[in-house]
Amino acid sequence: MIFKESVLQSVDNSGVKKVKCIKVLGKYPFAIPGSILVVSIKHVIIRKTTKKKKKLIKKGEIFKALVVRTKYGTLRKIGQIIKAETNAVIILKKESKFLPYANRIKGPVFREIRRRHSKVLVLASNVI
Repeated sequence: MIFKESVLQSVDNSGVKKVKCIKVLGKYPFAIPGSILVVSIKHVIIRKTTKKKKKLIKKGEIFKALVVRTKYGTLRKIGQIIKAETNAVIILKKESKFLPYANRIKGPVFREIRRRHSKVLVLASNVI
């Protein structure tokens, strides 16, 4: 489970590496896979372009993020408990509600996010 002030890893190709949770949106004070968070950007990698270095997302900006996997196990209906090694999120665009900022997702994505966020499953390399 992810709480306020948790440091998370971003697993898309937006250039963001670490984010910090500011607030968990929803009726519970914790986040599970499929939950939406308000996050602050903590660490960004500079993208190399042909002539100059360019940052599309800057440190300290505030975005919404979608939780795709957690260290804490999630229980499925058939009785399986699924766990991951890291807490991971995907940065979402500011203009639209549930569209990802990047166009690629690294690593596995939990199947529990399929109900509301089907666009993310299309971008994912593998779904557990």
